[in-house]
Amino acid sequence: MNKQFEEWLKNYSPMYRFYVDGYSWDKLPFSMQWGAYLEFFDSVGISIEVHHYPSYDWCFFIYNPTLHTQGKLLKTRTEAQQEAIKKAFEILNK
Repeated sequence: MNKQFEEWLKNYSPMYRFYVDGYSWDKLPFSMQWGAYLEFFDSVGISIEVHHYPSYDWCFFIYNPTLHTQGKLLKTRTEAQQEAIKKAFEILNK
């Protein structure tokens, strides 16, 4: 887990309650993790969108004040979300 994200999760996110109550981040459903990731990246100025194109597949877009990135086409929403998270962390760590 990215250190900056972990600190944000502990200090700012209501999701941290799951840690306190004995749950593990890895055991949370991905849909809950996705929500926390979106809030985190919004807080550091990185916006993530995932879109479905009926005649294509799923794709993600990442925006910040100096960047617009479009991801590759993927078969499922979850795949697009997971790839978007990876790319957003790459951008954050630059």
